[in-house]
Amino acid sequence: MVPSNSWLKVIKVAAIVVTIGLTASGQAPSIKKPAGSKPTVKAKASPKDLFGADSITLRDGKILLGQIYDPSPRSGLVVIVRRAWAESNLAEWAAKWSKMERDANAGAEAQRRDRLAAWSRERAPRVGVDDRIKTWLDRELARPAGPGEPSVLMLARLNRGEFKTIQRRGMAAARALRLGWTLGLKDVETMPLADLKDALEGRGLVASGETPISLDALLPSPLEADTQWSLRRAATEVTHDDGVRFIRFGNTILPEPSPGRPPDPSAAGALLSSTLKDLLGEGQSDPLPARLNEVAARGRVGAMVTRLDLAADMGSVTVESALYVRDSRGVWTRGPSRSGSIRTGDAPLQEVQAVAEDPQVKSAFGLVDSLGFGQVSDEMKRKSLAVGATTKRALGLARSALARDIADLTLPLDDPSARAPISREKP
Repeated sequence: MVPSNSWLKVIKVAAIVVTIGLTASGQAPSIKKPAGSKPTVKAKASPKDLFGADSITLRDGKILLGQIYDPSPRSGLVVIVRRAWAESNLAEWAAKWSKMERDANAGAEAQRRDRLAAWSRERAPRVGVDDRIKTWLDRELARPAGPGEPSVLMLARLNRGEFKTIQRRGMAAARALRLGWTLGLKDVETMPLADLKDALEGRGLVASGETPISLDALLPSPLEADTQWSLRRAATEVTHDDGVRFIRFGNTILPEPSPGRPPDPSAAGALLSSTLKDLLGEGQSDPLPARLNEVAARGRVGAMVTRLDLAADMGSVTVESALYVRDSRGVWTRGPSRSGSIRTGDAPLQEVQAVAEDPQVKSAFGLVDSLGFGQVSDEMKRKSLAVGATTKRALGLARSALARDIADLTLPLDDPSARAPISREKP
């Protein structure tokens, strides 16, 4: 006996299947922002941002220019600083930070090479010759062992009594500073923000983008605990590998289609089957462990799972993206996550019509019609399309937010020789 609210659940099925169809077709409908929803996180400039660098007034009155990396008011600050700038402008402080760096990172290079070699051995039998991560691993292991030149950037660690005030810049300014560092622009800390943006635009870059800017290649290799290394490796895999990202709805977990590729044809059927069992009150086991074991069998230690929940009245969509990490014992643990809720608003008619004409979406409604509950009405289709389109937007927001969170964990795979020369000269 199907419960009285079965039609509402069927609409939910249609909405989720529409989302799968939209993902397959590559559509990204632009839904008007529902009232009360959180805006897309973009790099926005603050009116007071005249420069790109954060400004920290030290206890002796001197000014430290850099980017606050790990703010912890109770214990202090960790600030990313360009080494040449610090040595020229804050010589005594720079000497102290350099000693702290040497003490903290003793043995880090040997530790890093051992871990890279182990990763390469585990990955090699499972990937092709053009695998991006394996290519990077080979390149890193081919570098001469032993200490090289000092890193371009360093971490300045300040306890609570070593600074007086801080002034943080907006997201656009912070992104511009990072880009300036990666390009090796001279005097980027004191360059007016408008000039810095002009310099970036002249090189085809903009400070208002959302792609995370990693500084890992410019920082010294840290001495890391096994848990932190596993987290960094996992972040790198979910950023660059296919087959390690999943979408979860109820007790169904579907592989997230790779860009430009259609989803698994059985995905919609699996979702419908799972929801039917829910309608009939049949219990189901948690499918997550099995999915994670599949990832582990391919030699991976990272997976991203985006969970989707629709409110009972379909008035809101809640999305959570979480990074899962496999440790050296083979145990999966939950890492960083981001979540949020978006109210379901009505999409403009023209956008609903555009989505409705998509072949994948038409196929999705055919599947829903085949459930045997009767023809899906036009109003039900319209509601499903609006929910599906809004859901796709929510999925994108959650994944983007988590990607920004793990940007500093992801290892840089770009070939340094392909980048612009890094300026190491003192200002």
